[in-house]
Amino acid sequence: MSLLLPKLIVKPSVVSAAFLLVSVRESVCRPALRLVLDKQKVGVDAMLNNRVCAWMNASQAMRCSHVSDSDAGPYGASSVKGGADGLILAAGLAPRVLLAEDNPANLFLLNSQLQRLGCAVTTVCNGMEALAQWRSQVFDCVITDLSMPLLDGYGLVRQLRSEGDYLPVIGISVDPGEAEQQKATEAGFDSLLSKPVSLQTLHELLLRYSLAACLQQLPVYQDGNLASLFDGDTVLMQKFVDRLLSSNDEDIAEAAARYAAGDLPAVASIIHKIKGAARLIDAQQVVIACVQLESVCQDGLKESAGLVLQALKERLAELARQLQGRG
Repeated sequence: MSLLLPKLIVKPSVVSAAFLLVSVRESVCRPALRLVLDKQKVGVDAMLNNRVCAWMNASQAMRCSHVSDSDAGPYGASSVKGGADGLILAAGLAPRVLLAEDNPANLFLLNSQLQRLGCAVTTVCNGMEALAQWRSQVFDCVITDLSMPLLDGYGLVRQLRSEGDYLPVIGISVDPGEAEQQKATEAGFDSLLSKPVSLQTLHELLLRYSLAACLQQLPVYQDGNLASLFDGDTVLMQKFVDRLLSSNDEDIAEAAARYAAGDLPAVASIIHKIKGAARLIDAQQVVIACVQLESVCQDGLKESAGLVLQALKERLAELARQLQGRG
């Protein structure tokens, strides 16, 4: 991969020295680059933001493109065999996450974790780039460092809120204190986490803040499937709908009771029934929610199960509304 630098930089030795410094913390990189480029009157800030930051993003994308491979390291496929499949979001759920972090190591780690969970991730290294991406794409949530060049996390979330966007924003910081927590809340953050963030914590946050939005992007049900089951016989179709909705009401109430009792295997068994019936009419919102709920129940993730159970209740209610209101 090549990167075009300002025309004033012509010596290969200077270019090599500049790029060798990119992997060092910005506190080291910026003064060193000033020494190299001072005589040529090249704006260090402009070059870093427009050239080096772009190079970092491209480099990170290349290195993170294999995070789902079996040899991908601590968050690769081989590390979740035998008990952590519930942390992987169900097929059909792919939260679109905007990740802003200026530290290359932290960026790589979080990007790897999010991709391992099943997210579609866009990475940037400062708040200004985050704003540019937010204005050109659609995201389900933003995860941002608090301290970044050009525009920090506080400024980023304030700008989002001032423009009327209330999508979930999750802040990350090293050991945030009470004052930092208060400042984040006042700025408009939904949550503030301490680095490093565990895979399970990220999973729960995505379920809490993004699951509903992801499910709502799926079809509620396919009317053509319903009609084909009974060859267009509206009387039989109505009887089927009545029995389906009645069964769903009973099953979800039983699942909630079993969840309250802490019996996650029983919850998974009941949800399996709901999923089977929903597949008859291709009720994708309900089916995908059931798949996710079965998975977290089988792995004993109670808090995650509670979040998905609530989302499933909402999707069942929407399915009932649409089935009852169909012409």
